[in-house]
Amino acid sequence: MNKKSYDGKGDFLSLQMGTTKILSKLQAKRPIWSNKKAISDVVATVLIVLLVLVAVGIVGIYIKKTVSEPLLGPESSCLNTQVRNILSIESACYNENSGYVKVNIERSLQEDSLDSFDFVLIQGQSKESQRWRVGGSCVGCVLPGVGEKKVYDLDAGKSEEGSIVHVLVSGCGVASENVGTC
Repeated sequence: MNKKSYDGKGDFLSLQMGTTKILSKLQAKRPIWSNKKAISDVVATVLIVLLVLVAVGIVGIYIKKTVSEPLLGPESSCLNTQVRNILSIESACYNENSGYVKVNIERSLQEDSLDSFDFVLIQGQSKESQRWRVGGSCVGCVLPGVGEKKVYDLDAGKSEEGSIVHVLVSGCGVASENVGTC
């Protein structure tokens, strides 16, 4: 290799050509991934995309959880309680001799957290109502087991024609039946 030094008085073009040759030799020996600025741009872009995807996933999970579960409300809505069909009335009749309304209840096979329910009897013409609680704080009031049928005698005193008995779970009407005669 011909070494030339530039003393400030020589040919500038020869110096430039010599520098170009040196640079081209260095570039030929440089590895493919030696352009660190280009690599850092690619890595930064990939990291930003990944961070955005993770953030969108976290926000999506939070929104789904917030929308699907009410924060300040009952565990299940009235509509959910009605759709699950926890309790049904098979029959309801009034016994004139005893003054009781006999109600046959069937509990569904679904496991649920039923701890009490109410009977509401609405008299036919007068629209007077009476209420009885089963379970909860009622001593001796036994809930039907899962899939079990149970008969309840409600002390109505009297029952008018056209009376209806309703079953309420957590204040939500789940079943109704017209009261006949036994």
